[in-house]
Amino acid sequence: MINIRKSPLRKAANTFEKKLDRIKKEAKVEFDWYPYKSMNNLTIIDQLLKGGQESFFDTLAKDKRVLDIGCADGDIAFYFESQGFDVDVVDRKVTNYNDLKACNYLKNKLDSTVRILEHDVDRNFVLENEYGFTFAMGILYHLRNPFYFLNMLCLVSDYVLLSTRIASHAPDGTEIKNLSVGYLVAADELNNDPTNYWIFSLKGMHQLIKRSGFEIIKEHCIGEVGKSTPHEVKKDERYFALLKRVPNYKDIFEHHHY
Repeated sequence: MINIRKSPLRKAANTFEKKLDRIKKEAKVEFDWYPYKSMNNLTIIDQLLKGGQESFFDTLAKDKRVLDIGCADGDIAFYFESQGFDVDVVDRKVTNYNDLKACNYLKNKLDSTVRILEHDVDRNFVLENEYGFTFAMGILYHLRNPFYFLNMLCLVSDYVLLSTRIASHAPDGTEIKNLSVGYLVAADELNNDPTNYWIFSLKGMHQLIKRSGFEIIKEHCIGEVGKSTPHEVKKDERYFALLKRVPNYKDIFEHHHY
């Protein structure tokens, strides 16, 4: 369950999660709900924000929309809407777990104004709105073009919460965490899932973030930290970071120093 902290935003998360669980349990639908607890990510986010950023969400301005990319059933998006934010989600029927049927069902059930936008974030990714904050969790290593994705996200979002899989060792055992590298897995190499592509080292992630026009405010790793590989399910390390775009972000495609 979600850790309950002093923040009103986080206190409300536990109640909202129970509400969603009740709706899903009582729903008579012909699709499968996303099998993982999206709201559990808020527990990890709490850990990430410890040590100076605990009030980040409570002080986040609400004059810009929040964006959730790769929304699953939309749980996080609907929760932030319940806290007074205007929210967009970006996903695609062909890549969403249940063709966005669950997200649309919850939108109607909650009488929500969350906007569901269908985009291929791996190519021709252009968003019309400016966002104060974006969730981009668990999506980066499923993209062929993660550099392009972050470049384009930098143009539209002040802050980004990013999470992805990383690796500290290559398949042959070579330590890579301090090398600026990425490993491109074969179509059947990681969990037999052909949507897995780039698994970066920690330093590789740092370089990717910097060259995409962001600075790291806070970062946190979980899982097989220091023992992870890019190709073994059991040696999974996850990287979480709160990012802020640099002041001259509009020049990202103009200057080679990015």
